[in-house]
Amino acid sequence: MTFQIKGLAEAESKSINLNIVCLRFDAFVKRNDILFPICAPIYSSGINNLKSALTGELRIVRLDHCTSPAKGNKEIFILVERVTKKNIKVRFFEQDEKGDEIWSEYGKFNDMDVHHQYAIVFK
Repeated sequence: MTFQIKGLAEAESKSINLNIVCLRFDAFVKRNDILFPICAPIYSSGINNLKSALTGELRIVRLDHCTSPAKGNKEIFILVERVTKKNIKVRFFEQDEKGDEIWSEYGKFNDMDVHHQYAIVFK
C-alpha cells in the first residue's frame, strides 16, 4: 500500500507545473476557537512565473541592430531575459498606418544560435 501511494505521488509530482500557481481563497467563521468554513474555496486564475523561460513572454533586453537590408542576411544579436531553445521563431513584419500587416517573414537560425538561454543570433 505504501509503495502504491509513493508511486502515485511521484507520478502526480511529474505532472505538476511549478512555474504556474493558483491562489486559494477560503472564508471561515470562528466559534468557540474553532474555524468553520462559510463557503467553498475559490481559486485564482493561473499565475505565471515570468522569470521562467517556460512560461514568461520573451523580453528583449538589447539588440545590436534595429535595421537590415531588404534582402536580409545581416546577422543580428538580441539579448533576452531568458528563453528556451525549443520552438523559437523570430518574425519580421511591416504594418500600414491602420495597423494591418503588409508582409511578414521569419528570421533564419537554429538551436546553436541560442546562447545559454540569454542571446539569439539570427539573419
